[in-house]
Amino acid sequence: MCNSIDKTIKNFIWGKGESGCGFNLINWKTIIKPRNFGGLGIRETRIANVFILSKLAWQLLCNGSKSLVQIFHHKYMWNSSLFYCSPPSRTTSNTWKAIYKAFICLRDGFAFKLGKKYVSLWFDHWLNAGIVGSLVDYVHISDSNLKVNDLWVNGYWNFSHLMTNLPNDIRNLVTTVPIPSYRRSDDSIIWLSNITRIYNPKSAYLWLLKSYVTLNSDRHWFWIWKLKIPEKVQLMIW
Repeated sequence: MCNSIDKTIKNFIWGKGESGCGFNLINWKTIIKPRNFGGLGIRETRIANVFILSKLAWQLLCNGSKSLVQIFHHKYMWNSSLFYCSPPSRTTSNTWKAIYKAFICLRDGFAFKLGKKYVSLWFDHWLNAGIVGSLVDYVHISDSNLKVNDLWVNGYWNFSHLMTNLPNDIRNLVTTVPIPSYRRSDDSIIWLSNITRIYNPKSAYLWLLKSYVTLNSDRHWFWIWKLKIPEKVQLMIW
């Protein structure tokens, strides 16, 4: 379906008509770039489908009070988080499969914002590199119930009382995580690609697009789209 929609858009841009004959003067990867990156700002359908579905994934992560979210939590997520869900089975609903697949595409763009609650040091996805428990050989039984804030001492990270062997590279990653100075807010999920840290479809599209095309901002493209002339003339200049 997505390929069919993109094919229709391509034929329309280059005026190929039903025959499909003609020349592509500019490649598709350039056309789907935003205008300030030298493209036409036409969205690639498959990528657009992912970031739209991920709006539902964001709801599942952050809006647990909604009825639809509660249904998904009980039926498919077993009151867990999207970060820890098992892949959907073949008999699962297509809606849940699509949401999960979209979340996997954007997973690295989400992160924990530490607050006053108690995030598990080993078993919660609060570190961008992944779940800490999966990055070590084993978790010592005496450390299994530790929370992230158990390592905060006077505003610094302190690993001295850990019985688990935490490799130096993991320690270095942990120490790059800022300790919140204001801990009255709850732990929350944030979207790293937006300055507000709230999921935004536009920023998600750019985040996905960067893995598909090279984006180098060129401000000299702006003057074309600011001209007070018909769009077909703007397109010819472009």
